[in-house]
Amino acid sequence: MAQHIKQTGVLGDAETQPVRTGGTGTSPLYTAGDWNIVCKIEKTLIRIPLQSRIIVGRKGVGDQHIGFDLMPFGAYEGGVSREHAQIILKKGTVYIEDLNSTNGTRINGFALQPNSLYRLRDGDEIEFGRVRMTIRFEKRRR
Repeated sequence: MAQHIKQTGVLGDAETQPVRTGGTGTSPLYTAGDWNIVCKIEKTLIRIPLQSRIIVGRKGVGDQHIGFDLMPFGAYEGGVSREHAQIILKKGTVYIEDLNSTNGTRINGFALQPNSLYRLRDGDEIEFGRVRMTIRFEKRRR
């Protein structure tokens, strides 16, 4: 049986809500395997081991490359694209890049230009379409 893949619908600007300013400023040098990204979505905390590249989006059947699946948080209704954005670790700094998503990515209310890197800081609030989260970085325990 063929599976129908839903396309992301375009959301109007009026549906995006303003967010607080965030980020604590300076960041330590991050290394893969030594840090977690802690995402708070509503009252849920999710820990993702920091890697060189994490694709954020909504996972369909057979999509193994999505590192952070937002489907449990209303991704489809919230306008999240299948491959919405990526988090990249580069020379000890963590960046986010919008992958030309349908409804865009915002950091602390600032709309990101697609295919450009933006530095992520501890405490930043990110919106993927209308799915909003706050991120923190925590040192992994050994």
